Amino acid sequence: MRKFYFVLILILHSFALYPGSSFASKDLELTISFDKEEYTKKEPIYVTPNIKNNTKEPIWINWRFYMNSDTSPNEHREVYFLVTSPEGKKLECKIDSYKTGLPRTDYFILLEPGKDVSIGRKKSIKHFFNFSEPGEYKIEAVYQNVHGKELGLDAFKGELKSKPVTIK
Repeated sequence: MRKFYFVLILILHSFALYPGSSFASKDLELTISFDKEEYTKKEPIYVTPNIKNNTKEPIWINWRFYMNSDTSPNEHREVYFLVTSPEGKKLECKIDSYKTGLPRTDYFILLEPGKDVSIGRKKSIKHFFNFSEPGEYKIEAVYQNVHGKELGLDAFKGELKSKPVTIK
């Protein structure tokens, strides 16, 4: 409990020093990277979402990057993926939805200008989609945050879409 209060005080102190400001979503850049370009059918497909602050102001970001289905309610998705098959068809996500719960205070970071933040652990999207067809898949990520207000933070609330990345 003591750690929670320390983190909360630290966040509130930072918020007082760097109040939120208005900005356009183009000022934040979402990118995704993969650990490899080519995978076998049995391998996990690890993806790393990353957000870069291209503004001149610090911005509160929810960097939990909770991955969920594109059909999940907004409050239960932070990152979802759009996958196009080698035949050019949109793949449906195999997972209906996970209930995420609210992000903890330490999932918010005051992202300084020119800095970026990535997910802190490997996450595979293999179980989200059917990658059984050989060929090239086009993958895009969408970041969408609706949280922060409940913690007193003026966090970025909007949608960012990455450029497509191709894997085999």
